[in-house]
Amino acid sequence: MADDILRASGLAEGVQYRKNRTLDTAATRPDFTFLLPEGKKLNMDVKFPLDNWLKLLHAATEDDRARLKKEFERDVKARIKEIQGRGYVSVEEGTLDYVLLFIPNEQVYGFIQENYPGLVDDALAHKVVLCSPFTLYAVLGVVRQSFDNFHFAQATQEVLKLISHFAATYETFKGRFLKLGEQVSKVSELYTDIEQTSFKRLDASVAKIDRVRKGEEKPEAPKLPADLG
Repeated sequence: MADDILRASGLAEGVQYRKNRTLDTAATRPDFTFLLPEGKKLNMDVKFPLDNWLKLLHAATEDDRARLKKEFERDVKARIKEIQGRGYVSVEEGTLDYVLLFIPNEQVYGFIQENYPGLVDDALAHKVVLCSPFTLYAVLGVVRQSFDNFHFAQATQEVLKLISHFAATYETFKGRFLKLGEQVSKVSELYTDIEQTSFKRLDASVAKIDRVRKGEEKPEAPKLPADLG
């Protein structure tokens, strides 16, 4: 997934980024290292824990869902902590002050935003930026542009934070908009039912009253109860 996105964005391996190369000052090896102006770098890890999330999708009971939801959150936090200790953010390496953690699925990214709203901020506090396929495009483009036009220490970090918070706001808006669509659909169905059923009955009754008023039709005699007939 990450390879496809980088190719689609026009980045060339060996020119704009390196893949699976051991760091110069540490024994660790990030999945991708983006090469920025003035010798700066931005590392990205693409290994993301999905096992418990996949199990959560097929959970049979609410208890299983609750348990797997907690285990998935634990897995993500553990991955963030692990990345933090791998030296991907390093003054000696000339990296930016953040490392990217790629989530290869928009649905997973949206699930995290919806169910663990504080997790993104916790990741940022550990200098880890969570990226979905959609936001990776924005992160790479804005990082390079902001690095070229603004002071590195002030602008790039702030832009990364803004992108992360924008993504969270977008996911919340999208969920609310979809719920609004469901409500509008229900109101539309109710309106159609009233228009097709209730109004037709009322129109027929009004037309009958009008005919009786004009003498075109005699009113029906009231029906007496059976014991009085």
